[in-house]
Amino acid sequence: MSDLPSYTVAVPSSTTFGVINRIEVNWNHLVKRREFVLREMEDKDFNYLVLPEVERLLSVIDDGTTHLAAYTLWVTGARVSELLTLRPMDFSLEQGDSFVSMPTLKNRTPKRARPPRRILTLADPAYLETLRRYIKTQRIQKKDPIFDLSRSAVRHRLNAAGKRVAPPLPLVINPHTLRHSFAINHLIHGKNLEQVQRLLGHSDKRSTEIYLRVLDADMSHHSAGTPFRMPLEVEP
Repeated sequence: MSDLPSYTVAVPSSTTFGVINRIEVNWNHLVKRREFVLREMEDKDFNYLVLPEVERLLSVIDDGTTHLAAYTLWVTGARVSELLTLRPMDFSLEQGDSFVSMPTLKNRTPKRARPPRRILTLADPAYLETLRRYIKTQRIQKKDPIFDLSRSAVRHRLNAAGKRVAPPLPLVINPHTLRHSFAINHLIHGKNLEQVQRLLGHSDKRSTEIYLRVLDADMSHHSAGTPFRMPLEVEP
């Protein structure tokens, strides 16, 4: 990957109410550290992209359906099975109050019972415009599925798109890559584990804790700014 600029983001403190911390997001560090992180993972199929890499992936997808499917996976963290159930009526696209009501399909639910749903805020204006335009131009009715694709088709199209990215991405891209990327992006930008658990629709917190292993390794460079001795100029 070419050199990527760092930037500073304000995030709420996880320990002190009302305190806002500022952290540096160093994409070059995150990409460099990822090889080690993935090597230590028990699940060898686990992989993820960082935000600039996702933007590069989306930029090479010319097909409107595939682009919107990938974009939706990225901004919602949906499982591919959840993606394929989405209908226009599941979205509220009002300006300033946009969200999707997402079915949570991994949880064990009794047969013929309606799956639980989770509400995810949609805060990316570019995504909202892409979605509105697609629904309008494809003339999709409010109760019809937005994506007329199979799970294998989504996987195949994302894998093919990943191979077209230049410089090459060092990963095999699949739908779950974007789900993992969604979770890690939220943690990098200050969301806590419980928030990410709800966003992903995990019933068991242990399923979400895998992302802490990524964060511990990826963000360890922040420890350089953590003092372990009192400054000399501070008087007792």
